[in-house]
Amino acid sequence: MQTTKFQKRLFGTNGVRGVVGKDLTPGLVLTIEKPGDDANGTHCVGRDTRTSGETLIKAVKAGLLSKGCDVV
Repeated sequence: MQTTKFQKRLFGTNGVRGVVGKDLTPGLVLTIEKPGDDANGTHCVGRDTRTSGETLIKAVKAGLLSKGCDVV
C-alpha cells in the first residue's frame, strides 16, 4: 500500500482509525506509538472501554518501555 493511501485511510482528525485485527494490529500500533530516541520520563497511557483497547494499549506500553520510559 502506498504511504499516502495508508495515511488517508488510517489517520483522521480524531487520531488513528480502523478495524482492529484488520487495519489496526498490535504491530502497527507499536510502530506508530514507539517514541523517538529523545522520549524519556514517565508517560500515562489511557484507553477507551472497547474490548480491543486492552490489546492495543499493550503495544503502546511496549513501545514506551522499549525506550526506557516509565509507564503508568
